[in-house]
Amino acid sequence: MFDVRWVASSCRTVKAIWKSYKAFHTHFTNKMDDAHVDAKGKSKFAGMKKKLENPNFIQNLDLMYDALEELADLSLALQKASITLPVANKLIARQVEVFMARKESDSEYHNETCKAVALGNFEGVAVGTAAGKEPLINKCQFYQALADSTAIRLLPESEKALCKAVEVLDVTAVANEVPPEYGDTELKLLCKKFGLGFSEAKNAYRDFKESGDKVLADSLRKVMHFVDTILVSTVECERGFSRMNLVCTNLRSRLSVKHTSSLMFIAVRSTVSTVEAIAICEVLAAFAQEGCLMYKGPF
Repeated sequence: MFDVRWVASSCRTVKAIWKSYKAFHTHFTNKMDDAHVDAKGKSKFAGMKKKLENPNFIQNLDLMYDALEELADLSLALQKASITLPVANKLIARQVEVFMARKESDSEYHNETCKAVALGNFEGVAVGTAAGKEPLINKCQFYQALADSTAIRLLPESEKALCKAVEVLDVTAVANEVPPEYGDTELKLLCKKFGLGFSEAKNAYRDFKESGDKVLADSLRKVMHFVDTILVSTVECERGFSRMNLVCTNLRSRLSVKHTSSLMFIAVRSTVSTVEAIAICEVLAAFAQEGCLMYKGPF
């Protein structure tokens, strides 16, 4: 649904420029006069210094900062292991509304840069009057494009029934008094999708509602476990690839597929801390030295 994982990194980059604007400008200015820098390097630093003094660049920066901050928060929320399909769809729909509202309203960063450009000073840096070839981003078009791009991530009409079916399993969101057959249709859809028996799950779900989610039979628990397998984003795949790169290195290139799979499963699913893992390895190594373990390889 939402596979932009690295937007948070981009947000941190823009934030670093925003917070250290004066420091960057001073650094580029000093490099222009550095005798150890050749003519090509001085020209490059002069161009970057001029860029920081450009009024259009400053106003474009506030738009990027505001948008990336919103997208970073959304991206991090969608990366949580506890995220569910209805919650994810709700978060994305809300973000679309926020971007549409930003077309008419001004963010804190936008107001700050507008005042700075008018005064000719931003974070201690003198702002020039000529924008040159630096285009000024149209705010309305920018947020409209973001809203359209984010809306694409919403569930299609064909999958909204599944999203609604998942919602009925959250009894805390259900009103105190509902019809006895509330949620039966949605539960039947889930059972059909996952190939599970509906009769037992139906009775278990009714007990679950009446008890206020205190009574959870195995048949309904099984349905919930199947629902938990629905992926909301590609973040788990990304984490798996990252772990694989840590497990399979140039120095460990002879690992078998079986051992690699086992090590990746431990790395991805284990809740053991680094300190605990080291302690466990030391204990196992001690047992191996004493001949208590069949396997005496390195740990």
